[in-house]
Amino acid sequence: MKGIGKRIGAVLCTMPMVLAMTEHMAVQAAPAGVTVLKKQIPVYRKSLSEQETVECTFFSDLPNVPYMPLEVFYDTFMDGDMNVSRDGTRYTYTDRQYGSVAVADAERDTLTSADMANFVATPVYKQKDGLVMGGPDKMVKVQKVEYDRPSAALTFELGRYGIDLREEDGILYFPFATASDLFSNIDVLTAYYADETIYFDAEYQEINGGHARSQKGDYLPWLLENERPADMIDFNYHELCFSVENFYGYPCSYSDFADKMQQTGLDAALTAFDPTTKQLLLSVKPAEYVAGLYRLFNLWLADGGHTGADFSTIFSNSDYAAAVAPVFNQYNSADSIGDNYYVDKNNQMIQTMNTLMSQRQSTLGKGEYHSQGDTALITFNSFEVDYEGWDNYFGGQSTQMPADTVGLVYRCLQKAEQDTAVKNVVFDLSTNGGGDTIALEAVVGMVRGTFDCHFYNVLGQQTLTQTTVTDRNLDGTINAQDMAVRYGDLNFAVLSSSYSFSCANIMTALMKEGGCPIIGETSGGGACAVLLRATADGLSYRLSSYARFVTPALATTDDGIPADVALVTAAADGTKDYSRFYDLTAISQAVNRYYKEQESSHVSAADNSQLSSAVSTEEPSEVSATSAVQSVQTAQQPSQTSMDQPSSAPSGIPSSGAPSRTVTEPSAAGSVPDTNRFSAPQTVGTSSQGTMVLVLILFGVMTAAVIAAAVVVLVKHK
Repeated sequence: MKGIGKRIGAVLCTMPMVLAMTEHMAVQAAPAGVTVLKKQIPVYRKSLSEQETVECTFFSDLPNVPYMPLEVFYDTFMDGDMNVSRDGTRYTYTDRQYGSVAVADAERDTLTSADMANFVATPVYKQKDGLVMGGPDKMVKVQKVEYDRPSAALTFELGRYGIDLREEDGILYFPFATASDLFSNIDVLTAYYADETIYFDAEYQEINGGHARSQKGDYLPWLLENERPADMIDFNYHELCFSVENFYGYPCSYSDFADKMQQTGLDAALTAFDPTTKQLLLSVKPAEYVAGLYRLFNLWLADGGHTGADFSTIFSNSDYAAAVAPVFNQYNSADSIGDNYYVDKNNQMIQTMNTLMSQRQSTLGKGEYHSQGDTALITFNSFEVDYEGWDNYFGGQSTQMPADTVGLVYRCLQKAEQDTAVKNVVFDLSTNGGGDTIALEAVVGMVRGTFDCHFYNVLGQQTLTQTTVTDRNLDGTINAQDMAVRYGDLNFAVLSSSYSFSCANIMTALMKEGGCPIIGETSGGGACAVLLRATADGLSYRLSSYARFVTPALATTDDGIPADVALVTAAADGTKDYSRFYDLTAISQAVNRYYKEQESSHVSAADNSQLSSAVSTEEPSEVSATSAVQSVQTAQQPSQTSMDQPSSAPSGIPSSGAPSRTVTEPSAAGSVPDTNRFSAPQTVGTSSQGTMVLVLILFGVMTAAVIAAAVVVLVKHK
């Protein structure tokens, strides 16, 4: 298998007015004589005991494909309030609370919005006053959002994918899977249809076989059938093409396959690179189809940990495993997969994690807090939030602060501050694979106070800057008292490794932006928020989304954040020596040296400033004055990697051949970046009530590579 290789650097393509269309199945109106059937479908929200029903519409030519009005889906599952008005074959959808608008054309089978990212953003992260979802809505608050340019208008050409919008009695119906793909969001709210049931799961663990689905013993019964339904085979494939092509974020270092998909579409990319996977996805045999999905997401779309398919629910069921495993192994063995940069990278990351955990255990022993001399090390292996626990703590139902990441870091910081010997606090992210960005923002906020995050929105082709404030003293209220929180004269640093992925990678970037040194080695990357969604027949997958974290200079972070001080050495054969990684003496020396050098540079800058002042007031000779001024001006000259000239730029902007959607350039401001620069943000919009707020969930390589490896091991064992 050839064609998969690491792409070096960012790939930026100029966006034309109209994007080329993918040659998917031509749209046909519902044939004459098609009958309509209304069914009440059971809905499980995390538990079988919380059952309700919702009406779905089925057409006799697509008996296995449920339909639903878009506004009903939005109101029922996304807790929204959407109004719909009709003008001929055009249906205008307006969020009554927040004002986002999109127009569907029933004749053309299109959906158009001036700001598609805002339209598909559900009320979960369109919170009033910037408060985020969940229990700790008083812990993290988005204070302001600014955009560098207006959003580009976008049209999804659904008909090009064979997705037929159908009218019945003046109501427009969308396929349930299409509505789910539109609104399944980066806050991990996903509603999906499987085995004549709708599952609505608000946690990552749920869609991958949580309580509701795993308790239902006959979930995915079609896996035991001889053949998949013909209407579902065709619809499912084209819906998958729509979902992947339009919502994938195209991280910086991606394969030639993703490049081809970006230009010509998923179907054409599969035809060119791997016809076998395409055949498997269209196979009538369930086992071959599952094998094809795994190859697509864990091989061809592998991007370091965010994109992937987890079939643990299948292989944890002995009947399903017996039906699927032999064929699955045939098409996903090491011989059939061949060499792949990201598969190798994930394996190396797991090896690094195991090495470092063993090294830390032997050097420091167990525990999350270790101190020696003037340096303390705070270790946490993921970013987690106990939402219910914080609800109870803030509400007075519990006096016990939760023991999640936020509570752990807060207690450790208090301990370090009370220890008069400790001057340096190092956040150990060396074995941290990512997690929940609410925890990430809360931890960064404890140290930095108010801070900015920068995201590139692939759908709207704009960069937004999100200013975040946090409850630094964890009293349940964000107020002036939080700004008074200071941790004395503590110096902060981050210990990162090639395993530090996703949220750990972003924290590394944010701390570096705040002036903290990074020690260890370059972090593992991972910049996109994660979309959790399901195929039309109910198999789940993860997708690097259209929301991607970038630096203030708008450079990608997907290749990791370089270390300021290296604590690892590599031999000629590539093996790494991590023996100094948890040497607190070496860490202390590195941190102290860094801050001493920073202090010296600040002193030098202050001396230059005083010299400049002296030049203007003491009136020395003309020659010496000119020389001094030139010296100061030279010292203060901005570097070539300032915000308007980044050393690298975020990738993922759809190329001239991007499939099956039409993009209209914003008329107000901003030009499309060329391949060499990406202009700095110039504020053209600031958030208010109803403006989209990016509250992201990022799942690291712990959930991608480790689980994937576990599945393969389990399958081989079977």
